[in-house]
Amino acid sequence: MNTRRGFLVVLASLALAASAAPAAERAHPGYVDAEIFRQIAGDDAITVEISIGKPLLRIFGKGDDELSRMLAALESIRAVILDLSELPDREAKSRRAVKAIEDTDRRLRAGGWERVAMVREGDETVRVLVLPRDDLLLGLVVLITDGDEIVFTNIAGLIDLARIEAIADQFDLPGLDEIEIKRDDD
Repeated sequence: MNTRRGFLVVLASLALAASAAPAAERAHPGYVDAEIFRQIAGDDAITVEISIGKPLLRIFGKGDDELSRMLAALESIRAVILDLSELPDREAKSRRAVKAIEDTDRRLRAGGWERVAMVREGDETVRVLVLPRDDLLLGLVVLITDGDEIVFTNIAGLIDLARIEAIADQFDLPGLDEIEIKRDDD
């Protein structure tokens, strides 16, 4: 899997100042905790971690009215990329990580989330889930396994799927490049 890590590392270092999600953020129905992946693999396997709450989202949107409106509707953006290839017990942790992704997928669907895509190609499996409410999306989760690499991305808040590319471009979030939105003008 090819990820652009340079910007992510800078962004992650800024965002990790508040590594624990505030209670209000955790209470949002679109918020999904990634702690299980940290517990499985430990900090040594984390190659990228992004944790951006509402206050930082407001800052990132300044100066661009359209982006500012879009980010103001969000509660948080979280992402974790794990590389299990160098771990001494790689195979066991890889199995646990894949099981955690499958369990997360099942748990979310049981809680009202809808899986809108699942793609398997070789060693890579991509799952995309959304939490719909009326005509809105309250959450988006992307879960990817690709050999020894695991990707978890969660966006919580009011999400405009037509604008998901702008969010992906602004924050270079892993997994969002897997989502293709068909527009009327395409």
